[in-house]
Amino acid sequence: MAFIMKGECQKFLSLGETNKKVEVVYCAKWVGTMATNEKISKSLKSAITYLENSIIALNKGDENYLADNIWHVAAELEYMLFLFSLTLQTECDKSGWKPNPEPKKFETGQTLALVHDLLDKAEKSMVNEEFLDVYRNVYVARHYIFKIQEDFARKKREVLRGK
Repeated sequence: MAFIMKGECQKFLSLGETNKKVEVVYCAKWVGTMATNEKISKSLKSAITYLENSIIALNKGDENYLADNIWHVAAELEYMLFLFSLTLQTECDKSGWKPNPEPKKFETGQTLALVHDLLDKAEKSMVNEEFLDVYRNVYVARHYIFKIQEDFARKKREVLRGK
């Protein structure tokens, strides 16, 4: 997906369902205040901190601490998306924002690394005031975190069935 900035609009080139190049233009007017920007920035930093704690917990094998930190990352991402929904005046077409392709084999460590990369990009975009990029990266990161949480829930169900 190629990204081109044009004023308040962003243009994406992507492959459509028929594998032909499709040009999609997202126009969203940012009406956030300085306080909203600070809240998003603070929440982003908090999510990165919780994410780094989850990576440490994964390396130590502490499943409870890992699950707790993943929950906090998800909560921070949801809060940021809520703030974006209040401040972006125009609804964006988010259909192209999901990870493509969906990972067939799911590994928590690799997924956490992907989320960390997305949040780093979001943090850089926040500094450059590219709010639609921040929104897109946070949206996709939340998708990956949900995958991790679904995997935890599946494993927990399997353990409970085994007892």
